[in-house]
Amino acid sequence: MDLSIVVTVHQTERQICQVLNALTRFTSSPFELVIVFDGCTDRSREIAESLLASQPGKATSVVMLDSPDVNETIANNLGMRAASGTHLILVQDDMEVLEDNWERRMLAPMEQWKDVFAVSARDAMNCSPASTLSTPRYSRLAAAQQFGDRELFAVRAVVNRGPLALRADVTRSLGYFDESYAPMHRDDSDLCLRARLELGYVCGTYNVVWRNLASTCRKVALERDGTFSNGMRLDDVVARNWRRFHRRYHRHFVDAYGANRKC
Repeated sequence: MDLSIVVTVHQTERQICQVLNALTRFTSSPFELVIVFDGCTDRSREIAESLLASQPGKATSVVMLDSPDVNETIANNLGMRAASGTHLILVQDDMEVLEDNWERRMLAPMEQWKDVFAVSARDAMNCSPASTLSTPRYSRLAAAQQFGDRELFAVRAVVNRGPLALRADVTRSLGYFDESYAPMHRDDSDLCLRARLELGYVCGTYNVVWRNLASTCRKVALERDGTFSNGMRLDDVVARNWRRFHRRYHRHFVDAYGANRKC
């Protein structure tokens, strides 16, 4: 298993230790750790460097990068382009994994079915009730009977990051996240649909235990006044990107599922 874990960090000096400690504690496979410090002006990098220096050998290699602007989409792309693994897992800086072998669970659907491109431990949605998208697949892993529904890999139209596992070769061939969605939102949905429509891959969700360290909506790319570094407010970014996403895929949804169906 050749794995790169990509973590984008923005002003999280208070919790970066929790995020990285969890990764080094619960990840059982050898992995490359790629950390992108996205517009950080606090002590996040200093704390991360100190922590990782005190835990040699937990990651086979560590790559640290700096992004001058605060954009989750661009920072993720920067990290993925620098990663060398055949599989990628994106972890956000407010996510603390809490399960042994979590990375093996996330990659298990890709090992089981060769047409699986993306696996989210967070959430997903359908754009239609069509059976090709909504019919779940059951894994035949050894723990299936023990965990019951926890072993259900549910195929959906799109999945959301993080933790989000991706096939690196497919991600690369698609050109990574479309940066016209920057700073964030719906770039992951767009990537999943491009993988399906252009290459025939599917995506889905598979449960992994983790918790969100943020008490409110993740603050990545947000300044104190609630705006992104490009001057747009979160609500405006979300609305813009929903419009962009639906303009691109409206004809696909109509042709495949009928004029009255939408996400």
